[in-house]
Amino acid sequence: MRNNLFRWIKALINWIAEPRFFWLCLFVIGIFVCFVFIGGPSEQKIRVAGMFLQLGGVGTVAWGLREARRLFGHPHFFQLLLWWAKRFPKYHLKTTTGVVRITLPLSVSASGYNWHTTDPDSPIDERMVAVEANLSTLKTLFDQTQQHLDHATRTINSQLHKERLLREGADQETRKKLETAQTGGLWISAVGLAWLFIGIIMSSMSMELVKLIK
Repeated sequence: MRNNLFRWIKALINWIAEPRFFWLCLFVIGIFVCFVFIGGPSEQKIRVAGMFLQLGGVGTVAWGLREARRLFGHPHFFQLLLWWAKRFPKYHLKTTTGVVRITLPLSVSASGYNWHTTDPDSPIDERMVAVEANLSTLKTLFDQTQQHLDHATRTINSQLHKERLLREGADQETRKKLETAQTGGLWISAVGLAWLFIGIIMSSMSMELVKLIK
């Protein structure tokens, strides 16, 4: 019974915390509403609260852009600015020298076999022995060639399988990033839109809101 209660409480907390962007939106709006009413509402307080809500809405846009750039591995604005500053043209150019070393992969393989030849005037027994030996050599060469082909086929199939797995993993990661960028950005944009909407109303109709409240 107690375990079931704890499980239900944990599930309830997770359910309540799931729309975190919604609670963040209401929390920030609630802070500025309390700011307006503490000590009595005034036109100046409403305008200041509206201004900060508008700035918060603009900040969510910057936040969404930053998250999208970070998701796809792009540097943020300050890194770009720093890199741009480091590329400031030098008045005196430094002479640089370098050594280039090239290493070429090299693999060598060799194989050999014995081929028995006989004199046409040799006895038939000796020529039959040579023929049997050559047939055995041919069989050995055929078996070796078959083994090499099987090994090469297995290697190629393994490489193709690894490449397919890597490609599928990269495709899934790309789809996941695109989905996260789209859905996550929508929630952030919705929060910013709500703050901008309320902030514009508070800044534009501060006098009217004061009269309405009082």
